[in-house]
Amino acid sequence: MLKWEKVKLSKVFTERLMGISSFGICFALIQGEGRIINQWRILTMRAEVLDKVANVSAAAAQLGAEVRRVKESVVDVVDDRINTAKRVVKKSRRAAKDLVHDAEYQIKHHPKKALGVSIGVGLGLGAVIGVLLSRNGNGKR
Repeated sequence: MLKWEKVKLSKVFTERLMGISSFGICFALIQGEGRIINQWRILTMRAEVLDKVANVSAAAAQLGAEVRRVKESVVDVVDDRINTAKRVVKKSRRAAKDLVHDAEYQIKHHPKKALGVSIGVGLGLGAVIGVLLSRNGNGKR
């Protein structure tokens, strides 16, 4: 109500002084006030957008730092596991070579014993295979 009275007063004042129509003044005042309000809204929206962009960029920077930290820790763990696997492979390879060497030594120095062991292992495996085959044959009948 107050604004409207001010518009009426200014309209009457300007009509008397300048001889301008009341409609034109009222329209100009309302249009000017609308422009100011729109400009104010645009400025506040721009400020809000800039604040949100600043917040998002700060959050992105924090996220980037966190991702780098996690990546470094994962790379360290993977490197440690790869080195451990390489050590285990080398150790296993040495153990296999030692086993083969020991077997060769035993066969060269105790050939009769080696022959007996190989015959025993062959008979044992043959017996196990025979039992398994006969069980399959009985189960079908």
